[in-house]
Amino acid sequence: MTKDHHHLGTLRRWWRRQHFDPGWAGWLVNPFYFARRGLRDGLGEFLPGLTGDVLDVGCGRKPYQDLTRATR
Repeated sequence: MTKDHHHLGTLRRWWRRQHFDPGWAGWLVNPFYFARRGLRDGLGEFLPGLTGDVLDVGCGRKPYQDLTRATR
């Protein structure tokens, strides 16, 4: 992999992360920054209490999977 491809991959991962877990610069690229930030914060209070099997309907890439201890 060339240096340019590595940087492009890093940028793509950052860009995808900003859609569901926007960091401090996410407001620059995500028009839904405040809604997504609020959603992640709210889920962060609720999801850690879930264990076992959890069904996340419409989860797509599972952007909030790291917030729960669910086994599946």
